[in-house]
Amino acid sequence: MIGKERIIYLDTLRIFSAFAIVWLHVSSQYWGESFYSMGWEVRNVCLSAVRWSVPVFVMISGALFLDIDRPFHTRRLYAKNILRIICAFLFWSFLSQVINTGFDAGLKALFILTINGPAYLWFIKMLLGLYIFVPVLRTIVSNRRTEIYYLSLSMIVVFIIPLLFDVIGLYNDPFVHFLKGNYEITEINELIDFSSYFVLGHFLATSSISKKTRFIVYLIAVVCLAIVVLGVHFYSIYSHLPSTYLFDYTNIFTLMEATAIFLYAKENFKTVPLSILSTVMTISNCSFGIYLIHPFIMDLLGVVLPYDYTSFVSVLVIPLSVMIIFSVSLLITKGISFIPILKKYII
Repeated sequence: MIGKERIIYLDTLRIFSAFAIVWLHVSSQYWGESFYSMGWEVRNVCLSAVRWSVPVFVMISGALFLDIDRPFHTRRLYAKNILRIICAFLFWSFLSQVINTGFDAGLKALFILTINGPAYLWFIKMLLGLYIFVPVLRTIVSNRRTEIYYLSLSMIVVFIIPLLFDVIGLYNDPFVHFLKGNYEITEINELIDFSSYFVLGHFLATSSISKKTRFIVYLIAVVCLAIVVLGVHFYSIYSHLPSTYLFDYTNIFTLMEATAIFLYAKENFKTVPLSILSTVMTISNCSFGIYLIHPFIMDLLGVVLPYDYTSFVSVLVIPLSVMIIFSVSLLITKGISFIPILKKYII
């Protein structure tokens, strides 16, 4: 920790997550068009390896916002954090719609499109909901038994029950489909889903996890990654369609991968060499801006760097593209940060 504010492993995790999100979006390009080819197989591995990215971002926020030892004021939450993400959403959503559709659709249609936002900004809407519930979640985590109860409940209703329904449902049992339909109507899993990652981030940040337990989590995460890669491969071949079912953020496999990544960073990046500390903090501070800007750079790069996305060359092009997009997004974010009002509200 630097002073009372910076927690280095969270800064490091933020960088990893931002990079992984860029990797995820680059890898998902041509997902359907490249099926079935060597390029698609490369994408399958690349996508499977970084599904933890968004959950870990949420866990980082949970570790910070739910820390009861940190000063907290609801007014500051709304005036600073919530206002910032609303302004950022509206700015980048408006810019995206103007670039894609111009003003031809009319101001009313442009307004509606801006409020709906491009697909990638779903994360901001989800984060807004979590921020609004921070005071409630802080009450939950203020008592360890209540926090464990909430996490246990979320594990069951969000991760385990839906998986059981899907596995049993493979046999096309009408009664199972009936039960699943009625369970989904309650929407209890939708109510809890990402808040479980939010609370989990606080729990892992404030818990002492033994070396043996961490090793078991790491091992399970590796097995989960293998299951996802092979499961997506075989199910897609079987159904003759590129499946994304096992890529869901709220499945047990993603949960274990995100937990392993968080624990690994917590144990191995408590400090960094002084020679790179300033760089780590700079990139970490720019991570939100990188997330917001990278789709624009990705679209531009796709125009100037066409390639055969069905071939094995994807194994080289994807990492190269990610490095370029991440670096350019970082430079633009850093440039914007020199303008105080833009730094405060749009990145």
